[in-house]
Amino acid sequence: MTVSEIGKRKSVELTPTFIGELLAAAGFIDDAQKSEIETVDRQRKIQARSRSRSYESASPVKAVVALNLTDASGQGLRIDDYLVARLIAEEAGVPFFKIDTMKLDIDFIEAKVSRPFAKKHLMIPLQVRNGRLVVAVVNPFDHAA
Repeated sequence: MTVSEIGKRKSVELTPTFIGELLAAAGFIDDAQKSEIETVDRQRKIQARSRSRSYESASPVKAVVALNLTDASGQGLRIDDYLVARLIAEEAGVPFFKIDTMKLDIDFIEAKVSRPFAKKHLMIPLQVRNGRLVVAVVNPFDHAA
């Protein structure tokens, strides 16, 4: 998928509620678990108003994973960050792959994207393939990135 194709997709804010909708649609959680995730999302929004740390900067993926939910089908599959990331990638229509942090080239990363921009948009440049920069992003719906 090219950048222009991703740019045509709807902008989506990653929230625990959105992640809960993805998990429910894929059959990984039931209505009670989805409701639990929505409650956590509401609590996070309330807490963000009273703290200096913004709601947007707190990881919605970590908030969902911290609930220690298991697959509603009874298979005992734990809802983890890789499952959530895979569902987000599928929803965005982009490939998902696990990054081997030991193989990251810090000099390459810092040469391709400024640290403040990468931090703001939660992205890591990985390689140049066929003249195009390949990046890993937390939110593939972040149009500004």
